[in-house]
Amino acid sequence: MSGWFSGTSLLAQSSRLESLGSGLRGKAVDSNGTEVLIGFAIVAGLVLLGCGAYALWSRGERSGHFNNPKELFRSLCRAHELDRASRRFLKQLAVHQRLAQPARLFLEPERFEADNLGPGLQSQRDLASELQRRLFATADAS
Repeated sequence: MSGWFSGTSLLAQSSRLESLGSGLRGKAVDSNGTEVLIGFAIVAGLVLLGCGAYALWSRGERSGHFNNPKELFRSLCRAHELDRASRRFLKQLAVHQRLAQPARLFLEPERFEADNLGPGLQSQRDLASELQRRLFATADAS
């Protein structure tokens, strides 16, 4: 009898184990894909959030590059192929005239006139007039 009892208890245990797993299998089979769609929506939301954050970050980097008075001044000096002495003179002139935007020197020819040079730059009047002529020469004057 002990053999029959042990056999039935094993069958009872196996049916109990099957009933535990059947709840899990049944849920996966009964699923209509809602969990999968929610997962995709979360991933898509994270990707969009990341793209938006990158767009804001890169826009900030680009605007910092374009709104830089020193970089604009350097670019204009390179565009006009100015040598080191001319660049140094222009920097000194911008400091003397207290220009927040040193690039204004490339727009206002009167800044190179002898009256606007100041006592420290009077010795470089020839360089000032040469730069004025070079930067503001018109097409019909050449």
